Amino acid sequence: PPLASSGLAGLVVMGDESWRRNDLSDKQRYEETFPFRVCGHDIIIRQGKVDISDCNTLGRTIWDSSMVLIKYLEMLPRDTLHRKNVLCLGSGTGMDGIAAAKLGADVVLTDISTEILQANVDANVPVASTEKTEGYRQGAATVMMLDWADMQQRKDVREARPHYDYILASDCAYYHHLSELFVSCLSFFLQSQLSPPICAILAMEEHNQHVYESFLCLLTEKYGHAIKEVPFDLLHPTYRSRKIHVLYVYPSNVSS
Repeated sequence: PPLASSGLAGLVVMGDESWRRNDLSDKQRYEETFPFRVCGHDIIIRQGKVDISDCNTLGRTIWDSSMVLIKYLEMLPRDTLHRKNVLCLGSGTGMDGIAAAKLGADVVLTDISTEILQANVDANVPVASTEKTEGYRQGAATVMMLDWADMQQRKDVREARPHYDYILASDCAYYHHLSELFVSCLSFFLQSQLSPPICAILAMEEHNQHVYESFLCLLTEKYGHAIKEVPFDLLHPTYRSRKIHVLYVYPSNVSS
């Protein structure tokens, strides 16, 4: 797929990153619902309290890389995700997957904890929607539990669709041990489908430079030249940061 659409590609507008959520109060960050506009649709995301020492709670809030990923996807040609099968890893609140459904994809959203995820999908993606945007129908969304270390759950998710066209994930490299599990899980899905072609689109923030570099090293060991970073000036002119990277990862047996 193209790295960006022709509409905003190459447009450089240096923002002040006022959109970022780093300086929000705990109430705004964890307790209040978060509104976000995707392709003309308003989505409302419920959040929950995060304990940084407990990695299973990290998905209860909106991370900035999720907004960067969504706004990048929104810039792609309109039929990129339309009627495609999309798998979301580490879905958290579900905002990435809900946005993909608004863009026309049929999405399987996964996480180790699904309470908030399911609630947000139920609130934002109707079971049977006839709503269309610019002639494109909205997609469907299914929630499944996935512990990245659980091989049976991996197989269940893989078999939930005849095939996947894209894998989406944002901010799945917060700790070293999560990076290793994530790369292992990502590899399972990338390498277990030979046809049709599949690729992953990841948005990762450098919360800790050492952890991010370690994650990138793990990914490079497996995929090397099959990793392509989207140039900064091809990201959304507002929703971007030098510390947030959008990567395409292709199966090692497929040439990009």
